[in-house]
Amino acid sequence: PLAYEIERKTIAGQFLQRVRWTIGAIQHIPEQIDTARARTRPMEKILINSYHIMWELQYYVIFLDLIMIFIFPGLWFVLCLPMVFYGCNIFRAVKLTWRYYRNSIPAAFLHCLIHPLIISAALPASVFYMVYKRSYNFQSRSLFRRI
Repeated sequence: PLAYEIERKTIAGQFLQRVRWTIGAIQHIPEQIDTARARTRPMEKILINSYHIMWELQYYVIFLDLIMIFIFPGLWFVLCLPMVFYGCNIFRAVKLTWRYYRNSIPAAFLHCLIHPLIISAALPASVFYMVYKRSYNFQSRSLFRRI
């Protein structure tokens, strides 16, 4: 089966999509922890818990490292390493999918810079939205409507 996601055409649309996804990820964390706790083998626990590390935590690390460069400019090389590794992964994907998609090198560079910033901004926006809707226990379906 083929899996794909619809890429938003504007940064605002991308941001709102990521806010919805972050709310869903926050909702999913208790179930994920219970599922991992029920497993007996350490590799299964790691695999279950790696989803959020793989898809969200890496962006928060990149974002914080970019901020830390201004505080510790002498460590810029070390602080840029997560973004470099992420960029390598993106450019590998561009190379592997060159025949199937209209990839562009400048767009890949912009993705490496802008995407971590959007996802990092979605976290506080999601928490604010949940507090605003007073749905701390995720009982409200209104949290998951289009914002």
